[in-house]
Amino acid sequence: MIETAAHKRILVIGCGSSGRRHSGILREMGVARLGVCELDDELRRKLQKEVAPDFCFRNIAEVRWGEFDGAVIAVPAHLHLALAGSCLEHRVPFLMEKPIAASLDGTDSLIEAVARQRLPARVAYQRRHSLATLAQAQHVLRCCLQILAGNQR
Repeated sequence: MIETAAHKRILVIGCGSSGRRHSGILREMGVARLGVCELDDELRRKLQKEVAPDFCFRNIAEVRWGEFDGAVIAVPAHLHLALAGSCLEHRVPFLMEKPIAASLDGTDSLIEAVARQRLPARVAYQRRHSLATLAQAQHVLRCCLQILAGNQR
């Protein structure tokens, strides 16, 4: 049987702009259950009105992990590693907004833990297909090739 969004139970961690966007898209896709987790009462209440999640949690300690098939981590970058760690601890696959962390400290450990557990985990980067981003990348590559070839400008 092919699983669709209608069979999935997804937790969105963070109700800021990225969390609202993910929650709205997941609701439109028809996920079986949508949960949200947000410390800020005002942001959480606003999202409750917008997308009517099935579960609302005030903090990560309240989350009933067994209720979810996956999570979206949409919080400030300095919180990413800890929340990814919670997902790993409970064996819940996750999608994390970029960047992986605010610094490189701990990122290797996260990547190793994901590989060890063979847990599906991804980092969202919505601009990878942007023509402007591709043009910038091509320019950087051309400059690097010129430097390597000894044709510095």
